[in-house]
Amino acid sequence: MGDKMKINLKKLSTIICIMLVIIVIFMPMVNVFAEINTVNSENPDATTVKGFLAWGMTMSLGPLTAALATLVNVVLIVVFTLLYFIFSPISAGYAFPFPDQIIFNKIGFFDPNFINPTTVNGSPVKILQELIRNLYYTGFVIAGTVFLIAAMVIGIKLAISTIASDKAHYKQALMTWVTGLFLLFTTHFIMLIIFTVNEQIVQLISTASDSVLFQFQWTEAIPLIGKPITNIFNALTTFFGTAPVGIVNVYGYEGLLIKFGVGALGGNIIYSIVCGIILGQTCALILMYLKRLFYSIVLGMIAPLIIAADVMKKSL
Repeated sequence: MGDKMKINLKKLSTIICIMLVIIVIFMPMVNVFAEINTVNSENPDATTVKGFLAWGMTMSLGPLTAALATLVNVVLIVVFTLLYFIFSPISAGYAFPFPDQIIFNKIGFFDPNFINPTTVNGSPVKILQELIRNLYYTGFVIAGTVFLIAAMVIGIKLAISTIASDKAHYKQALMTWVTGLFLLFTTHFIMLIIFTVNEQIVQLISTASDSVLFQFQWTEAIPLIGKPITNIFNALTTFFGTAPVGIVNVYGYEGLLIKFGVGALGGNIIYSIVCGIILGQTCALILMYLKRLFYSIVLGMIAPLIIAADVMKKSL
């Protein structure tokens, strides 16, 4: 056994010596082969030809994709019209619940703040404000009664208990009762703070987004042939070295919608797809914020009962 270990050690030492010799020999050879060639041998004429080919491909694809973009636009207009007639009475400004209006809390219908409700007509929390308040106070009274009964039960058991472990258990139950009582009287303040902080953050983000600049050319709005005409104008202005004509500046999320809407109207299939994505996002946000509104109202009304049930479960 000892001889075998000696033989293995000799082999290992031999291998290590060979590796060290190889490293010492090849250490000065630090050149890395097959690295990327950073020398650009392309001449300016080739660059011009490539740009011309790209422009020609865009011109040739424009009429082909314009018909497809028109078909997509028809579908989008139908969906947009349906949503318009359903949600235009509750939307703000543009008679349509665009994603920015929903996210930035510009539509009173989706506002879940039932403690300090909005004054916008048609808001569910404004219509149901009295009902929500009455149900909340009813739950508060019921929860207070449950807390009173729980305090009596905990006090009696703590007084008649003679086992140390039971006394420790009921002392812990008494601490849970005190914590629950504190939450019972401060829950509406906690909800008000959450609503207020959320509204302030949303307002800051909305203000910041309004300063974002988008640009488009009015020629893009020409139906079917807007994109090819825009490409021709841009090619001519580039050739003569002049500034692009017909540039329109728009700001914020509304500017983004205008930019893509104009491009879609002009037959740009990419812009039509983006408009479809925005419309789908609108539908998803409507469902999401309706669910948020429902959960906020229901959970807010039964909050005292939830606290009372939790205290009873942990205490008794």
